[in-house]
Amino acid sequence: MSEHRIYTLSKAWARILLCETDRFRRSIERVRDLGFKVSDYSFVVALQCVSWLSAATWEWKVVSLKSFGLSEDQILSGFKKEPAVMIISEDKLKRNMSFFMSMVNWSPEYVVSEPRLLGFSLERRLLPRTLTCETLLSKGLISDKAFNYRVFLMNESRFFEKYVMRYQEEHPQVLEVYQAVLKQQH
Repeated sequence: MSEHRIYTLSKAWARILLCETDRFRRSIERVRDLGFKVSDYSFVVALQCVSWLSAATWEWKVVSLKSFGLSEDQILSGFKKEPAVMIISEDKLKRNMSFFMSMVNWSPEYVVSEPRLLGFSLERRLLPRTLTCETLLSKGLISDKAFNYRVFLMNESRFFEKYVMRYQEEHPQVLEVYQAVLKQQH
């Protein structure tokens, strides 16, 4: 591991450097075995996640995600894209995955292909944006293709501008739906 990587690691996540030497070494080996390159920043994030989770907790989360029909390869692929997905609470993983499957009608494979989706707040981001987009879809203002994972990844001001204010004059109910859902959540 390069000095720069060690510096980044110690600056950002001092906690992992405090774990015992053998556990730290095993965590580094595990992250390498998962296919992360030591030179990539994602290695540091993956190392943090792997070192924080016990083997039992890791397995429990994998089993939990498998219960949605995902294979271990799909789960590991999602972890490689966004290592922090495995430190999301099991309850939040299940709630968000269930939400995307039942309310948005997305496959678990699609959701895990963009694993950051699983970390967002259901009440403050996922539900308001979903109901806003469903309103837009029902009025023919956006297409099914426009309602994809990017809707949830953009920051709040960008979403508000692109999906709410853009239609304010002709369809003020879009703003009303968005505000009503946000108000219910607070």
